[in-house]
Amino acid sequence: DKNLCLKCEICSLVCPRDAVRVFSEDGDLDIDIDRARCLMCELCSYFCPVSAITLEINRESKSLLWKSDAVSPPPEGPFVDPTRCSYGCPPVQSEEDHWCRNQGEWVAGSPDACPKNCLTCLKGCKREAFRVEDAQIAVNLETCLHCLLCHEQCPQEALRVEPYFLGRVNIKSEVCPDDCSLCIDACPTGAIARVEGKVVVAKKSCLYCGTCVNACTYGAVDVERYWVFGEDGSLSAAWDDAAGRLKRRSRA
Repeated sequence: DKNLCLKCEICSLVCPRDAVRVFSEDGDLDIDIDRARCLMCELCSYFCPVSAITLEINRESKSLLWKSDAVSPPPEGPFVDPTRCSYGCPPVQSEEDHWCRNQGEWVAGSPDACPKNCLTCLKGCKREAFRVEDAQIAVNLETCLHCLLCHEQCPQEALRVEPYFLGRVNIKSEVCPDDCSLCIDACPTGAIARVEGKVVVAKKSCLYCGTCVNACTYGAVDVERYWVFGEDGSLSAAWDDAAGRLKRRSRA
């Protein structure tokens, strides 16, 4: 599904036959799968952070690796702890002492001092993965990319997120033209910005997906991954090999 696809480098790296290619055409990124090279191994579909790739045989979903417990389920969450999130707290009617469930104690406060109606997660998420539902904060799992922004920003520490990858992004700002915003525009989580003339990455909101690498036409961006979800040696050689390619950024 090209509408869901981030045009990142994950599927092209995990493919054992180098059948997936992300390329730039007229300034826009596109993706192509070489059906002659594809083995229908399913790895690309399980590693895809937005579930944009599905495999079918005779119009039925192919899930042999999943049924064989050879691949990892996607990271769970995010989880919102309702006992810590202040959004659903009952309103404070007076300045008298009241029980603060966030702090777990009686506090002397006022309606102005109490952290009601905190919408930090809603305002900060570029993917609009949070919404208010029945006076509580709810998560849209279909749009969440499991970056750590909400987890880091939540003042009540009410959010827990399991990431897809951990790593670092290196940008050679001296190579970036002053008027270029290719990686900034392409980043699905808004983690890249130009600050005081330099292109920088906010680690807490980076997915380490490599979309920025594909978007940059100057070779100024490099992504290093030192951790990949599901990588504990208990799944399959196919999964471990794919995770290794993600960390080495080497194609088959």
